[in-house]
Amino acid sequence: MSNILTNNINPRSGNLITIGGTNDRVSIAGTLSYEDVANIDSVGIITARDGLDTPTNLVLRTGGTEQVRIDSGGNVLVGKTITGISTVGTRISSGLLSNTGDSSSTNLAVNAGGSIQLANNNSTDNNFSNIGGYNSNGLVVSQIDFINKSHSSRTGDIAFLTHNGTSMLERMRIDGSGRLQIACTNGTEPVNIVGAGSGVQIARFESGTPSLNEFLGIIGFQGYLNGSNSGSSEASIYAQASENHSGSTAGTNLVFNTKNSGTGPGSSPTARMRINADGRVNIFASSTVGQIVATSRAAGSTEYIFLGRYAATAIETGVSCYAIYTNGTFQQLSDANLKKNIQTTRNGYLDDLNRLRVVKYNWISQNDSEPKELGLIAQEVEQIFPGLVSELDQETENPHKGIKTSVLPYMLLKALQEAAVKIETLEQRLTDAGL
Repeated sequence: MSNILTNNINPRSGNLITIGGTNDRVSIAGTLSYEDVANIDSVGIITARDGLDTPTNLVLRTGGTEQVRIDSGGNVLVGKTITGISTVGTRISSGLLSNTGDSSSTNLAVNAGGSIQLANNNSTDNNFSNIGGYNSNGLVVSQIDFINKSHSSRTGDIAFLTHNGTSMLERMRIDGSGRLQIACTNGTEPVNIVGAGSGVQIARFESGTPSLNEFLGIIGFQGYLNGSNSGSSEASIYAQASENHSGSTAGTNLVFNTKNSGTGPGSSPTARMRINADGRVNIFASSTVGQIVATSRAAGSTEYIFLGRYAATAIETGVSCYAIYTNGTFQQLSDANLKKNIQTTRNGYLDDLNRLRVVKYNWISQNDSEPKELGLIAQEVEQIFPGLVSELDQETENPHKGIKTSVLPYMLLKALQEAAVKIETLEQRLTDAGL
């Protein structure tokens, strides 16, 4: 012990013994052993004996400041003395790594609070670091890869992989330009989805069942963000409950919304088309033309621009009953194979039609200066031909009467036949009279 100056060894005080002063260096050329230490080598590596035991915590200090602690619960605490996640520092325990920092920065690219940093010191492009998930057999089942696309230009991708039992496959990637690639890696749009599955499913993570008019999911379209986190809603498609959903009924409408020209960015889009739960399609337009149906076919009587069917059980089924051709002509169903109780109609249509009053009029919504239209009054027609008149908009509080004008030509044809018989009778009388 001749090389240890006893005046530099301070007496034991509590649980602390110091050797030397603040600026002194302790050099150990050989091995120093005592009851709790098996070895301290020349570079200061301490080898503890098997079964090192402390009453409470094992603490490592530098410069008099605690840096690392192993508490009685087996938690390794770095830069902190308690396990709570709200205190700054790192906690390592069985199956857990918790890292808490303190940063007021709102810049997502720098100055984070708690963080995990992975690095690949090799400069090969497209190499990566990853976080892996393993099963109880020690086999990887999923992982997140942080890919160095180009070390020189500092570009990177994030890839998400899962194992299908045979191999590890990439399922999703966010590339350096911000594009989201699902089941593909070379899509050119902001979001690219490739697969043979059921596509994109939108659902609300809530318990219970949707109520009438409640939204089930929305796809929204916004204008340019111009540096903001969100923009003005310009158009949308949403699914909306058409009734209170239950275990036996779940009627749902699909609604399309657009914003008209001249509408400011602060206003909401207007519902323009709704596909109802029963398949009805309602379209609302605020232009001078309601709906435009266009086809690339040439004008003629063999190509349809509109075709209506009844008794359908699905799309492309049912019996065709009405058609409009590309040359503007239309056709109605009139097949004898679909009719029964066929009888020749009564006479007297000529006299009945003569009782109808043909009028000129303006609609209430028109200006008085606009040209008048030619037609009939439904209430007057109803007095003579009740079957020709029915109510439109029956689901509203104030339905209006309409005329089945498609039947009128057949009445006129019958009246013409009656007139022809009368003319022939008169001609025969004149012939018989020698006139």
